[in-house]
Order: sequence, then C-alpha cells, then structure tokens
Amino acid sequence: MSTIIQADRAEWLAECRWFVDSGHEWLQVPLWAARQADQADKEHGGDGISVFSYVLNTRVFLEGDCDAGIFFDTFEISETERAGIASRVVVLNGPAIIRDYPRWRA
Repeated sequence: MSTIIQADRAEWLAECRWFVDSGHEWLQVPLWAARQADQADKEHGGDGISVFSYVLNTRVFLEGDCDAGIFFDTFEISETERAGIASRVVVLNGPAIIRDYPRWRA
C-alpha cells in the first residue's frame, strides 16, 4: 500500500470524483497518485495506466473501465471510500472536454 500518511488519506480522497459524459467515465485523481498507481501496476506485471486516461495540470482523469481499478487496487480503496467517491459525480452534457486534454504518458 501507499506510504501516504493515513491522516492525509481522507483529504486527498475528497479530491477524487467521477466525470461522466454520454459515452464514458473518468475518475479524477491527483497526479502523484496516478504516477504511484502506474508504477505499482507495472511492478506487478501490469501494463500500467493506459493512453485512454488524460492529464490536466496536477490532476489525472483515469479511464473508468480499467485504469480506475488500478488506482483502487494500489491504494486499497475500501467499499466505503468508493461509495464516497461515487457520491461526487460530475455529469457532462455532450462530449467531455476531458477528451481534449493531453493523454497519459508514463
């Protein structure tokens, strides 16, 4: 599991939220967390975060079907924590501007 101090966990998890458009969904997470999840997945034989995730400044929008799962597994996100994140959903009308952000590159 991450070396992040537990006291900070609630704070950075509160920054996580789902963004949904008519065709897809992304989980917004801090850039440092995405980097750590990508590295951990590769160290365990995975491919890491895909190019279907996007970056904007210090935030990463993880592709919802697979890349979000890498994040959940890396940080051992509990069902209660997942429910908290799921309660923070931003529904976008039309195609998401997220698709115009730079793609993830590890």
